Amino acid sequence: MKGLIRFFKGPVVHLVTSLALTGTGLFEIAEMVAESAHEVGTAHGLAIFGLAQVFKAVSEIAEGFQSSGELLREQQAREGEQI
Repeated sequence: MKGLIRFFKGPVVHLVTSLALTGTGLFEIAEMVAESAHEVGTAHGLAIFGLAQVFKAVSEIAEGFQSSGELLREQQAREGEQI
């Protein structure tokens, strides 16, 4: 159960749902523009919220890659000392 919870809290799932929110919002905005209805509505807020969540997820993924790289370099340094 803990693995499932960790999966859904992970940055990849966060990124996918954020992209879905952004896409939905942008699709709604495109429909409004096509109908010449130039109103600010919930679709705009949805798109902005989705983009903010995308940036958050991407920063979490980048931070994870950076941490992984640091750990890999430390491990390689330790293996080099043992030889």
